[in-house]
Amino acid sequence: MIRFELIEDLDVAKEVWNRFSPSLSLYDLWDFRYIFYKYKPAKIQFYVLYENDSPVGLFPLQKNLEDGYLEFFGGSYMENNQVFTRPGDESYRETLYNQITELTHLEYIIGDDKATQALPIMDDKYFLTCSKVNTLEDYFQNYFSGETRGKMRRKMRHIEAEGISIVKNKLETIENLFQFNIDNFAERSTFHFVGRKESFRELLTLCLPVYLLSFYIKDVLMGVSFSLLGKDNTYEYLNLGVSREAPKDLKSYIHLKNIETALLDKASIFNAGCSDCGWKELFHLEKTPQYKFDKMP
Repeated sequence: MIRFELIEDLDVAKEVWNRFSPSLSLYDLWDFRYIFYKYKPAKIQFYVLYENDSPVGLFPLQKNLEDGYLEFFGGSYMENNQVFTRPGDESYRETLYNQITELTHLEYIIGDDKATQALPIMDDKYFLTCSKVNTLEDYFQNYFSGETRGKMRRKMRHIEAEGISIVKNKLETIENLFQFNIDNFAERSTFHFVGRKESFRELLTLCLPVYLLSFYIKDVLMGVSFSLLGKDNTYEYLNLGVSREAPKDLKSYIHLKNIETALLDKASIFNAGCSDCGWKELFHLEKTPQYKFDKMP
């Protein structure tokens, strides 16, 4: 017999999440998602699917109180979202999708089951499998043509000739990351979202390796990038900001230095996140689709 239980209590939701989540990827971690939830509170709506009183699936949702629709727990910044099921019970995902009757907007869903792959593709997630290369030079050799390799090397030489220096985990420069990002993207910046700055500040306190890289040219701060290393050894390249006064190749240099850092620290995956953002296709990163689910009542 199949039945559903709606969970609206945060403590119970955490218990159920930790029962179903593999807690490996950054986006699998309750603590990561909760940091984004807490600074833009929503209403928890977790749906648990039972078969003969045994929990077999979890749809971890929240009600966006501002826009009035259901979304994945953690809100709009989340990627690698999924409908959790007990191993071997992936066919129940379709049952969970069909359970939703409210206005729903779900983004960046992963899954290799038929129900998920039947959904519309929303975007691609870009990444580099680090085991395929050992060094940045290997990456250039394996992923670029001769002409493009030359361009990449020239970009790096150009920035290095400017007198670049990199400082790791000077934590106060996260404020510069925010401002650089806002200066460049205005209202399109992720840091215009309610609670987003607060969430990123608290990410620095997670029990995960932090890579807050600050890029100085002639002792002037020109760029900041922020990454975390997940429990699954994935280097999560989360965000960056570059001064309007920075040399034109600095963004490319920052991308390459983060790839190099992931390789040097023996990460398994360099995850550049979803959407091309004007550079990921040019860097020939691998990609995999992420899906979306919309429901009109």
